[in-house]
Amino acid sequence: MASGWVAVGLDEGQVSDGEAYHCALYHDGDLERPAGWHRDSVGHLLDLALPHITEGALVVDYGSGTGGSAIELLRILDERGTQIELVLVDPLVSWFAKARDLLGHRDDVHFELSISQDESGKTVFRELDEMLAGRKADVIISSST
Repeated sequence: MASGWVAVGLDEGQVSDGEAYHCALYHDGDLERPAGWHRDSVGHLLDLALPHITEGALVVDYGSGTGGSAIELLRILDERGTQIELVLVDPLVSWFAKARDLLGHRDDVHFELSISQDESGKTVFRELDEMLAGRKADVIISSST
């Protein structure tokens, strides 16, 4: 089971928003049928990142949205038998909830919501150092952020 952030109290509109974006990435939401534009753009990103990802690496997907890049990365690494720790980071709860729905069954995935409220109630972005608890990422990917 994945660790970290969990969606709570999303309304129907937020759930629909996450589902709609996921269906833009994958025809009818089918993970075996990525849209060509998604497959191609993520493919280029992963071609650059994969040579740097080794067994046990800490990989961050910054701006992970509904998890499209993470899904494709994990598909390749699973085929290779390479185990990593993947931290997904995003501020948009509607899309991030869909990523959690799709990848929440995996022990190697951790979710970090990149926004919080400060003492005055103002929404602020969290530092990556805080989200990684002081650890250093081996590789950071970001597809369209």
